[in-house]
Amino acid sequence: MKFPLVFLCALFALSSPCLAGETYKWIDQDGNTHFTDNLFNIPGEGLSSVKVYRELENERESYIPLRKTSGGYLVEALVDDSWKVNLLLDTGASATVISPAALKNMGYEVKNDPPVEMHTAGGTVRAGWADLKKVSVGGAKKEKMRIVAHDAVSGVDGLLGMDFLGAFRVEIISSGPSLKLSTP
Repeated sequence: MKFPLVFLCALFALSSPCLAGETYKWIDQDGNTHFTDNLFNIPGEGLSSVKVYRELENERESYIPLRKTSGGYLVEALVDDSWKVNLLLDTGASATVISPAALKNMGYEVKNDPPVEMHTAGGTVRAGWADLKKVSVGGAKKEKMRIVAHDAVSGVDGLLGMDFLGAFRVEIISSGPSLKLSTP
């Protein structure tokens, strides 16, 4: 009887998340970010926000879930560690764009002088702008971003452009789907 019990304990220990070397990040209902190496430390309401992070020598990677829509892939971004926005992933856009309404809800003033001139597939468009303190996507972040204030795409808060993505090595993984952002 002792052998099966010892075998089961050893099997459980080897499959333990602590031994796998993974770190889990989750956000509680108050918006506070937590890290743990044990999934059992995360309360039920935090499980929907769990992300797995691994550090590989000098490289840090983030795997961020994407949602497939008819217009492309949507990613959730966090502005100033407080405000969630859903942005369409757009590697063809040089700038990140967020709707003026979303920016005002976050307390940002949209400035129009001087206007930003955007060259889009539909022609040239003039728009406002705002200087954000920080934009985060998964574990990747960029501070002090000037973004364009425009209703670029209906049904989402805006576009995540190359002014953010260009700071990282970017991979779109179709199974899942997920976005992998890496920095050396």
